[in-house]
Amino acid sequence: MVKLKFKNLSSEENEKLNKYIYLLLEENKKQNLISRKIRTKDIIRLVYETLLLNLHVKGKVIIDAGSGNGLLGIVLSILNKDKKVILVELRKKRVVFLKETAEVLGLKNTNIMLKKIDDFFILKKSKKISLVSRGFPSNEKLLDLLNEGVVDELITITSKYKIRKLEKMLKNKIKNVYNIKFREDLKILKVEKVSRET
Repeated sequence: MVKLKFKNLSSEENEKLNKYIYLLLEENKKQNLISRKIRTKDIIRLVYETLLLNLHVKGKVIIDAGSGNGLLGIVLSILNKDKKVILVELRKKRVVFLKETAEVLGLKNTNIMLKKIDDFFILKKSKKISLVSRGFPSNEKLLDLLNEGVVDELITITSKYKIRKLEKMLKNKIKNVYNIKFREDLKILKVEKVSRET
């Protein structure tokens, strides 16, 4: 197992990230969680993107829409042990992997749900919730949850093209777009709920 050291993280966080990367690579041999051709350096880059996204998360509850392999949800759980992190995933095999991983890593702040993101939010109201995503098929659906006041902020790693497609929906919203230094095609988009007073 490779021992990687991510800057500005505790030894416990580094240890858990290394264990997670190992578990992810091992599981990827059994089911296609990322890509069969993925290398450790590619995963390090993806983890780094999550570290950047984490800088912009303000909510006390973090919900990862379409968690898949956990590169957002699991990593955010490791970095935010004082916050509740909920991973919402529709595919059962991936949910099994995420639950086993959370247990092995001792992530007590983590809850994994086998649900569609819209079903998860039925009857829930906003309580300092950050909705995060990476590669979710419909950013429009996630923005609707923000517009309905179900979540306080949406932070997503997405393409410049998808951000341009959302321009109309983003009008009159508090939004910021952050660069990912080594990924020209991807950005971090943060959109916040506009209070009634503004």
